[in-house]
Amino acid sequence: MRLQQLTTLDVSNNTALTWLWCYKNELKTLDISTNIALTELNCSFNELATLDVSTNTALTELYCHFNELTTLDVSHNAALTRLECYKNELKTLDVSNNAALQVLYCSNNYMVSPDDVIGWQEIGLVLNNTFFFYPQRDRPILYGDIDGDGEMTAADATLILRYIEKLEEFDDYQIEAANVFGVDNFTEEDITTAHATRILKYIVGFVDKLGP
Repeated sequence: MRLQQLTTLDVSNNTALTWLWCYKNELKTLDISTNIALTELNCSFNELATLDVSTNTALTELYCHFNELTTLDVSHNAALTRLECYKNELKTLDVSNNAALQVLYCSNNYMVSPDDVIGWQEIGLVLNNTFFFYPQRDRPILYGDIDGDGEMTAADATLILRYIEKLEEFDDYQIEAANVFGVDNFTEEDITTAHATRILKYIVGFVDKLGP
């Protein structure tokens, strides 16, 4: 669901709901306590000061960036693989119970060092740049898999576009993974929007292979 200018949203009777997109609205509160089947929530670009996801234990992806959150408790969300909570007012974040987490974006909060993100090293993440965390790079390059979650999705194409706009910094793994055309002597300067487009074409089956 994405309906711009919503100020309220009641999903309390939608108990079978598995994903909810309500981003870019004017929501100040969001009650999802009865939506225990929810696996994906995108409530970014709202005016939320609090967000309770303690009953949403099936949640695998949470996008709550560009809100006004001062705290975020994800200790009950062990299935979480992706968390984007940047551009809030968080002073600390504890991910020690989120061993399945693959991608964590928590930049542009009130945290002053990676030490304010509790448990990220223990669950096997590495710091890419300021409060952007990714999985350990201990496996062969999977071309097109920019975020390192083991599959190619639109999120990988988005990361390339963000990199081009200088909103992201790539490590060596990501630069090599972006070489979806398989050219020789590929560098970060070779990354263009065409690489994002090729990933999207691969996802929908227009391209059979990525990389060399």
